[in-house]
Amino acid sequence: MASDLCDPDRYSRQVRFRPVGPEGQARLARAAVLVVGCGALGSSVLETLARAGVGRLRFVDRDYVELSNLPRQALYTEADVAQCRPKAIAARDALRAINSAVVGEAVVADFNAATAPALAAGMDLILDGTDNFGVRFLMNELAIRSDTPYIYGAALSGVGTIMPVVPGRTPCLRCIMPEPPEPGSVPTCDQVGVIAPVVRMVAAQEAALAMRAIVAGREELPARLIQLDAWTPEFTVIDVAAGRRPDCPVCGCRRFALLDGAGAEDAALDGKAIVQLQPPPGPPPDLERLAARLAGAGAVTHNPHLLRLTVPPHELVLFHDGRCFVRGTADPAEARRLRDRYLGIPE
Repeated sequence: MASDLCDPDRYSRQVRFRPVGPEGQARLARAAVLVVGCGALGSSVLETLARAGVGRLRFVDRDYVELSNLPRQALYTEADVAQCRPKAIAARDALRAINSAVVGEAVVADFNAATAPALAAGMDLILDGTDNFGVRFLMNELAIRSDTPYIYGAALSGVGTIMPVVPGRTPCLRCIMPEPPEPGSVPTCDQVGVIAPVVRMVAAQEAALAMRAIVAGREELPARLIQLDAWTPEFTVIDVAAGRRPDCPVCGCRRFALLDGAGAEDAALDGKAIVQLQPPPGPPPDLERLAARLAGAGAVTHNPHLLRLTVPPHELVLFHDGRCFVRGTADPAEARRLRDRYLGIPE
């Protein structure tokens, strides 16, 4: 059933909230938001913004739905796990069922220096749905270069952090965190876990800030860093207005080392025995034909978006764009050997 993004019945409670009102709802309906990552944070942010009637949501994720995602990733079901569906595709279909008037643009891809500029084109806001500092620093550069507000969010264990970045007005992420953490120096959700309540709390704050920016204007986003503990519970707000650094390499000196870098490379994912291999030269793979060829090599699952081959102790997931996840190793060289051996894709 189609719906109007300014339907006075559907959005009546939201419109009665004085800061929104009818004009604010109209602004939400005209807005375009990029959400990077469709995991725990991203799926919750997407659900909230779709229910609020944000007109256009573009979302990108490189992964697919797994059973361990379901306790905290709001949009997904056991059927998505069984079908090995990419998160972005599963999110798109779930959002359509929630609000058919919202334009959902699902992108199954790696967010990197090569893909990021096009993904952010035409967007009013960039929202953080990731668990990776390298991607966050890339989003921060993208926000400053494109003059697009960025809302940073992170959840780990039972604690979370949120901070809006408004280019030219607030500190950027590099002002507050001058250098990215050394690989392996910061624990990940795979190592110390994460609970759904903190994810929902962080996502709620990100979504509220996004709605405020859309309805009232980017100048209304506060220069504040929010820290919360969902377990204790505790909630701390830190004024960071004085934290802008003239010598910040990104917002002060306007150097964009990540965006101007060589782009994505084959690499192990943070804290995981998984290597992501970038697409090799040549045309994209024919997943259906490859699935037929691999029928005797191991357990094979495929759909229009990816193919998964399980050959214990490894699992290879080949995406429609040629990217490949190799699980069971953190060594890119070994991952390439396994890909070439089983999938027959030359380097």
